[in-house]
Amino acid sequence: MQNNRASKAEQSTRPRFARRAGLALIVILAGAWYIHDRYRIGIDDQVDSCLPPYRWFIIDRWDRRIERYDLIAFRAIEPMQALFPQGQTVIKRVMGLPGDRVIVDEETITINGWSAERRVCGLVLAPKLGHPPQHYIRNLIVPAGRYWVMGETDNSYDSRYWGTVGATDIIGQAHAVY
Repeated sequence: MQNNRASKAEQSTRPRFARRAGLALIVILAGAWYIHDRYRIGIDDQVDSCLPPYRWFIIDRWDRRIERYDLIAFRAIEPMQALFPQGQTVIKRVMGLPGDRVIVDEETITINGWSAERRVCGLVLAPKLGHPPQHYIRNLIVPAGRYWVMGETDNSYDSRYWGTVGATDIIGQAHAVY
């Protein structure tokens, strides 16, 4: 009689276990989908990083709010093909917003009359790109729907050389990890 009760108890726990295991599996798969869909990892494998000391970034593809000084990930655009293939993921810091006046000369970069608040200055990549620094001198207002982005070193290949990034090319916010 006790064996009969034990087997009935086992039989009644099996459906409960299957329901709980199924629910747990659904929760795990939903969480994995959420993480996979929302986040990406970005790794800067360049010899000379343009955002030192960081080389690892988490890219939040759902966060497209853009403010000055944010790190953003975007797809390399056609004018960047001298150093990056079109579509490659690039991470830079937003320095100029739509409506900002940006002036680039051989020595300094100013945004709305203020010197770019970083150690970046000049146009040191100009010779490597096959042009004199004067080729990259600019005085512009950042157009609507576009952003002026920069690295944090003099040798960063950024908006000084190829212009602004369009909102449609932005992948999402980037967060420095390591």
